[in-house]
Amino acid sequence: MLRRASTYKPRLYHCIVRWKASKEGMTKRNTDGASQGNPRSSAYGFCLRNSHGDLIYAVAENIGITTSVEAELRAILEAIKYCVAKKVEKLIVESDSLLMMKIIKEVWKVPWELADYFDELK
Repeated sequence: MLRRASTYKPRLYHCIVRWKASKEGMTKRNTDGASQGNPRSSAYGFCLRNSHGDLIYAVAENIGITTSVEAELRAILEAIKYCVAKKVEKLIVESDSLLMMKIIKEVWKVPWELADYFDELK
């Protein structure tokens, strides 16, 4: 078993991912959060584009020492706050965080350390 583990090489898979414009009249919101470690210096960003792919708004912010999960959540939360304040309707949400999307869709439970943020989302 040890010999097998020492020579193990994982298979690498790749696929090309391209941004796709939304349907006419829709706004697409893309979010991302990142951390240099867990926890370490972190930041988030989001952008809004119309159905032609034109940039409507974009922002990025350093949020100090936190985790990548919290940075992903902050990206989503700040984007929602912006969209509500600007009365953006007909919104498509995209995130590269499977964890956040599963929690938002209520497939997975909210980790206790993020519960306050999710209360704010509602």
